[in-house]
Amino acid sequence: GHCNVPYHYKEKPFLNSWVKRQRYQYKCLQQGKTSHLTNERIRMLEAVNFSWDTHDLAWEANFEAFRKHVQTNKHCHIPAKETRLFAWAKRQRRQYKLWLANEDSTMTEDRCQRLTGLGFRWGTQPLHGR
Repeated sequence: GHCNVPYHYKEKPFLNSWVKRQRYQYKCLQQGKTSHLTNERIRMLEAVNFSWDTHDLAWEANFEAFRKHVQTNKHCHIPAKETRLFAWAKRQRRQYKLWLANEDSTMTEDRCQRLTGLGFRWGTQPLHGR
């Protein structure tokens, strides 16, 4: 199991609301604003691998989908018909270019290394022989 409740979790609205409140309180704390989140609660949530950032969760889910694609297909070319994964790969390339130019970007050294380790194609040139 896991404790990563999606941002829009309709099955359990109370849980969804509670998780959003914890994330909001954590963000307030990080920004130096008033927060009811205690260090003890932070420790308890982090002990069960609670994710404070839904964007990180989404990135990890897409990375896992890419990893499975590579494992299944034995290559990292993503056809346009796989619209969700194709769009995500396109965003990674755009973020990579921004990162290289030292502009605001969601790309990190770790993400870059993980993608490169799976053979991610940073360019969009067609593959020869496919």
